[in-house]
Amino acid sequence: MNEARTKEITEAISKIEEAKSILETCASDERESFDELSEKAQESDKGIKLDASATALEESLDECDSLITKLSDAKV
Repeated sequence: MNEARTKEITEAISKIEEAKSILETCASDERESFDELSEKAQESDKGIKLDASATALEESLDECDSLITKLSDAKV
């Protein structure tokens, strides 16, 4: 891979890491909000949606990690 493309991929990885940091905060906040609900509230529509949102955000973090790994592998 030439130097220009390597630099572009490195920049993309940096941006993904920045986005991941934002998503980590959002995921943590959503999970904390869910955990602070009473058990009855966790089972309500609001609680179920909050849990689903937190789970989706947590899964997106795994996707970010996977993408970063794939892009890092592409640079070699």
